Amino acid sequence: MCREVSELEYDLLLTVHVERMEAEEITGKYAALLFLNQNKHYPTTKWNRKRYMDLAQLGVGMVFLQFTLSSEPEWDSYHDLVGGKWFLKRYEANAMLHSTYFTDLTLGVKILEPDHPTTAGMKDFTMTDAFYGNIQMAPDVQILLGTDHPDISPTIAWTRRYQNPQIVYLIPGFTEKAYNNKHNRKFLANAIEFARAKE
Repeated sequence: MCREVSELEYDLLLTVHVERMEAEEITGKYAALLFLNQNKHYPTTKWNRKRYMDLAQLGVGMVFLQFTLSSEPEWDSYHDLVGGKWFLKRYEANAMLHSTYFTDLTLGVKILEPDHPTTAGMKDFTMTDAFYGNIQMAPDVQILLGTDHPDISPTIAWTRRYQNPQIVYLIPGFTEKAYNNKHNRKFLANAIEFARAKE
C-alpha cells in the first residue's frame, strides 16, 4: 500500500525496531511516522513512553491508523498525542464510556474540510472496513472526514498539532478492503505529506 500511494521512500519497522532507536536517530532518518501498532495489555516502559514524547518535541509528523486508538489504555499522554481514545471495558468501569466496534461495515464518508491538505482533490466516497463507535476525542481536534451512520462515531478522521508535530488519526485501516480503496489511499498519501511538512 505504501509503495502504491506515494513516491516517498519508506521503511517498514516493527515496534521492536523503533524501541532500539534513539529519538534523534528516528527524526534524523524519517520525516513522518505511520503507526499501525497496538498494545492493549502490557504497560509500555518509561523508556519507550519517553521516546514518544521526545519525538513529539523534535517535531516528527505522525499518522495513526485504526486500532492505535485503543492502544495504551493506561497511558493518558499517549491519547493526548493521538487526540482521542477507544475505551476498553477492562480498563473503564463506567459502562457508558465503553467504545464499540463494527466489522465489515460499508458506509458513506463525507469530506468535512475540503480545503485542508489531507483532503485535497477528494470528494465524498464509500468504503468498507471496521469502524468504531462511542470514542473520545480531544476538544481541539479538527475533524476532516465524517459519516452519518447511526451506529458509529460521526468522526472518521481528524488532525491536531501536539507540541511540535502535526498529528493525523484515521479510523479505517483494519482490512485489505480499506487499503485497496482508492479514496482511502488518497487520504493516506495526503496525510503523510501533511504530517511530514515542516512549517
